[in-house]
This record gives sequence, C-alpha cells and structure tokens, in this order.
Amino acid sequence: MDRRSFLTGMFGIAGAAALASAVRP
Repeated sequence: MDRRSFLTGMFGIAGAAALASAVRP
C-alpha cells in the first residue's frame, strides 16, 4: 500500500471523526 494513500486515509478518518464529534453536541 502506498504511504501517501495511507496517510490520506488516516487524515480522512481523523477528519471525519473530528467533524462528527464537532457536529454532535
């Protein structure tokens, strides 16, 4: 697996979790 795609996936998951926690009161 490419390192760049792996980092992109990690940031994507982290961003989604942060967005969900921010939207959720």
